[in-house]
Amino acid sequence: MNRPQKFTALKVDLPKVSEHLGKMLSLMLGRDIVVRTQCEDDSYWSCAAIGDQFTTTEIMDLIKAVNGDQEMIKCCIPTESNASRSLDMSLCRALLMRALELRWDTEFVTKDALWIIQDCADSNEVPEPKADLLFVNGVLVDTTKLKSKDAFVEQLFRNGGTFKEYFKLVEENLPVCGDYLYWMYPIHDGDCAGAFLTLVQEGVLAISYDAIDKHDCEIFEYDSVRLCTAEDMTWFINNWAKFSKEVVTSLGSLRYYLERKEAAA
Repeated sequence: MNRPQKFTALKVDLPKVSEHLGKMLSLMLGRDIVVRTQCEDDSYWSCAAIGDQFTTTEIMDLIKAVNGDQEMIKCCIPTESNASRSLDMSLCRALLMRALELRWDTEFVTKDALWIIQDCADSNEVPEPKADLLFVNGVLVDTTKLKSKDAFVEQLFRNGGTFKEYFKLVEENLPVCGDYLYWMYPIHDGDCAGAFLTLVQEGVLAISYDAIDKHDCEIFEYDSVRLCTAEDMTWFINNWAKFSKEVVTSLGSLRYYLERKEAAA
């Protein structure tokens, strides 16, 4: 005979569900998103964006980010348009699990709250949304789990200050976050020939290089180490866009020249 089991219910008010989902969606899609969570019956709930829509591409990106399956795709992707205000419960639940850092199999919903049924030994309180989360390269990163700026820089330059050592450090992010979390900026960064950006606990760490060794690759300049601001990111973006536009324009001119040359041959 199956013995009765005792469980506990974690109550999450629907406004709190909306807050968590809104913050998670904002992180993942890169813009401020506010949602309203709605209950249709005790077994189905969903969320809808207020004054915004999710494109089909964005919905697919969200599904991939939570490792959704074909059934989730079938339920979530609109069939008669290329955008939707609402997200299906299956995707909402997966996003909320990411936001709360909890897993569960059973839930029910009332007009004012989502009730998460858990093993009674796991009595969690509803956490507040984290401010240290970042969605980048298709992975959700908790920056509190990364190396600190001082630890990263100290280990890098203690062992030579080259890209060879840099890569060993960012490689440690792979099992923790699912990505190396570094980006090469191979054009002049305002001071040096180029730079590398990586995430650390405190934010985005930029380290520049001016020389390259044939064995150890880029050689970093200690005095170039700095934590970036949002204004720095804007400068990087604008500088890259200007460089890219100039290169693309030049390549277009070269292609036109070669087309004419080949046609005349």
